[in-house]
Amino acid sequence: MALQRSKLSLAVDEQDPFRLAVIDMQMPGMDGAVLGQAIQADPRLAGTRMVMLTSLGSQGDAQHFATIGFAGYLTKPVRRQELYDVLSRALAAGDGAEEKPQPVSMSYTPPEVQSRFAGCQARILLVEDNAVNQFVAQSMLKNLGLRADAVADGEEALKALETIPYDLVLMDCQMPVMDGYEATRQIRHPQSAVSNHAVPIIAMTANIVRGDREKCLKAGMNDYIAKPVSLQTLTDMLEKWLLNDQRAGDGVEGVHQPNIIEKASFAVFPVWDKAGMLKRIMNNEKLASRLVEIFLADIPQRIQAIEQALAVGDIADVVR
Repeated sequence: MALQRSKLSLAVDEQDPFRLAVIDMQMPGMDGAVLGQAIQADPRLAGTRMVMLTSLGSQGDAQHFATIGFAGYLTKPVRRQELYDVLSRALAAGDGAEEKPQPVSMSYTPPEVQSRFAGCQARILLVEDNAVNQFVAQSMLKNLGLRADAVADGEEALKALETIPYDLVLMDCQMPVMDGYEATRQIRHPQSAVSNHAVPIIAMTANIVRGDREKCLKAGMNDYIAKPVSLQTLTDMLEKWLLNDQRAGDGVEGVHQPNIIEKASFAVFPVWDKAGMLKRIMNNEKLASRLVEIFLADIPQRIQAIEQALAVGDIADVVR
């Protein structure tokens, strides 16, 4: 510990302090957590942002290290993009920049679930315009040891698919600019510029009636998940399309039939189903609190958009 702290102190004396330190958790003599606390306790070094690196991740680690003073947390083996993202966020937070909502560890994921995607290096594209839904989906994927690039509409998805060979697309159906149906039709068109016209596309939509399922099939989607998405449902779907050797070339045949929910009285549903929400995010109260914050920041814009659409009689936009 003395060696690490002496280098940090020497840099301060030379008026060229380290802005960030990546600290391994498992070290002889003194572990990374204790070293981090010692750095934070030194007023001369307290401005150094810290990122924890560990090969022994467990439930609650992310929140624990954040409490100690770490600006980021990574588990080995670390992917290049994941390292870049965490270091960028840590440095941005240190500069006082506004930080966008980032995927977090939802809660401890059982090893048997994590192992289902062990060694899977699949590239996933998440196409979702809603900030809350995007945050939840990325958090779920992170819990499974997977990651996804996120875009907000169909046009952005097409541009991404032109340059990167994604292995799977999670496609929201109702989006501004270009919806998921039109984006899928263009992806499947042999003359479009995307690199893989047969990439599996999983529809994600809040519409849960049979007619919408048929619309997904007609557009060229391979499968269907009804919102709100549970971690178990997403896990099963990803295993089916990422780990099944026969998925390539299957086209849209054999598409999973979603459960059809019968109409019910609005009186059956609470204004906010907290128990249902917590169940879908593995009873993580801290994540629930973060999601509510994002929702409350986002919903005024949604209400305004509805009011504007109503004012001009754009019923299709109101439905979206």
